[in-house]
Amino acid sequence: MKIIVAGLPKTGTTSLSAALNQLGFKVYDYFEHYHVHRDQWMKVFNEGASTEDFRSMYEDVDAVADVPPCYYWEEIYKAFPDSKVILTLRDDEESWFRSYLRQSDKWETSIVSFLRLTSQAARDFRRFTDCTDFAVFAQHKQRWLDCILRRSKILNSLNYKISYRSHNSHVIASVPSDKLLVFNVKQGWKPLCDFLGVEIPTNAFPHKNVGGSEVQDFIDHDPLFKTMKTQTMITVSLLVISFAFVMYFVFDLIS
Repeated sequence: MKIIVAGLPKTGTTSLSAALNQLGFKVYDYFEHYHVHRDQWMKVFNEGASTEDFRSMYEDVDAVADVPPCYYWEEIYKAFPDSKVILTLRDDEESWFRSYLRQSDKWETSIVSFLRLTSQAARDFRRFTDCTDFAVFAQHKQRWLDCILRRSKILNSLNYKISYRSHNSHVIASVPSDKLLVFNVKQGWKPLCDFLGVEIPTNAFPHKNVGGSEVQDFIDHDPLFKTMKTQTMITVSLLVISFAFVMYFVFDLIS
């Protein structure tokens, strides 16, 4: 492990992950944490973890970004004390929360939110996100029916902003200055490359997940969504077949 991105979601972490990939680093972002280490993270949420647990999870990775690692950055840093830490920030907490809220609404209004009615994979994914929300932002799980009827979560803006403020202050106060880069992705390649000691690429700095576009990217490309759809098709087919058999016997009895 060489780099720990300690910035909270919607601070440019997806863009930074793409930049680090371009620089040749092997990066685990949100979906890698879910696909590769879901079971380990659920254990962290429910039981805790040791320094050795985090070391075994990420010993073959160059960098981690986004949740859950950004919240557990200190524990990961203990496992990899030679790592450098990058704290990504937005211009201010108001713009950060608006961006986070837009992405949350996109997840809740996407088909993924509704597939959990018929897909075990979708329910597992929701459990993971619920545990993450509670760990990072003290956001309690909300009943799925309420979310569907409202088509969005209700987020406590005060709690989120306090979490954002406290998290950033703690990172800045805890990491030695020579190991920390406080970074806004608007700054582009130079401060990042200077910090990492690598050459500056000639291409433009990546600009990813604009307006929560990762939701649609997930729907279009992630194999987990294909699993969700397959499970839903099987569930619906079984329900239709079961209903047809019931109706057949009902009509047979009354005829």
